[in-house]
Amino acid sequence: MEDDEDEDEEEEEEAQKQEAQETPNPENDDTEPTSVEEKAAPKMEKVKSEPNELGEYSPDELQDVNKDVLNAEITQLEGKTQLFFVTSPLATNARFAVLEEIGKAKPNLNVLAEWRKRETEYLERARDLEQVTTSRDEAKQRYDELRKARLEGFMTGFNIISSKLKEMYQVRTFNVPVTSLG
Repeated sequence: MEDDEDEDEEEEEEAQKQEAQETPNPENDDTEPTSVEEKAAPKMEKVKSEPNELGEYSPDELQDVNKDVLNAEITQLEGKTQLFFVTSPLATNARFAVLEEIGKAKPNLNVLAEWRKRETEYLERARDLEQVTTSRDEAKQRYDELRKARLEGFMTGFNIISSKLKEMYQVRTFNVPVTSLG
């Protein structure tokens, strides 16, 4: 029994040692950076350690950040997400299903002839609408001209009548002969 317990303890210790070797400790990390990103990006301590929250950095740490490296990392991550959607089994299966549907489909080519007919009819009606709109605009312009001429004629007559009334009023109140005012 003691031998089994000792073996279990030894196996646990070995597993812990392997984990410690596989996951480097950032505080005791004296290893050389291996990738370009690791060499260019300085080590920064994150204030928040939760994976779904953004870390906060001091202004000095932000000045040390290489923007080109960050942009490269963003592009790389975006490429991985696009690659996921392209190579995802769900997307592939959906694509195959659509291709199968297309292969089984029996298109009605008479629809194209019907569409051409409808398009021709539409173009004819559009031309008719343009002609009617043009004639309407011309009629409206003629109406506005006639209305303006009518107003001018009315105002001319009104002014004549107004001046004659004024003349008659003056003759009546001042007893001035009509021949002297005219």
